[in-house]
Amino acid sequence: MDEETLNKIRELTKTLDAEVPREGAAVQFVMHGQCTDESSIEANQLGFLRMGIEFFKAAFLPIPSETNTNGNAVEPDIGYLVTEGSDISFMWMERKETLAPPKRRHSRLLDRVYLIGCAVATIALAFLLTSGVLYWLEQ
Repeated sequence: MDEETLNKIRELTKTLDAEVPREGAAVQFVMHGQCTDESSIEANQLGFLRMGIEFFKAAFLPIPSETNTNGNAVEPDIGYLVTEGSDISFMWMERKETLAPPKRRHSRLLDRVYLIGCAVATIALAFLLTSGVLYWLEQ
C-alpha cells in the first residue's frame, strides 16, 4: 500500500478515535466449548466500533525494540473494552508483515449453486442431444 493511502487511513483513524466514545463500549471473548475454535466475540455496537478503531491504531504503533521480548509485539489499548467475564485473554499481539493472506475458502452455498448449475446444464445438454437424435432418425 502506498504512503499516501496509509496517511489517509491514519487520519481517518484519528478522526474515528476522537468521534466514537469509549464510555459504554464493551467486548467479551467467549469460549463455548473446550477449545478456542469454539469461541465467539460478543460486543455492543460501541464495542465493535472501538475494537476496530484500536486495531486500526495498532497498525500504526511503533514496534518497541529495546524491551521487546515478543518479536513484533504491539500494545493496542483494548483493556478498557474487554469485560471481566471474558474467557479468553491475549498476552500480546504481534504485527507480522510476512504473513501470507489466507486462502479463499468456498462457501457451501457456492458449492451447491455450482453443483445445481452443472446438473441443469447436463440435463439440458442430454435433452438437446436426445432431441437432435430423434429429429435425425425421423428424417
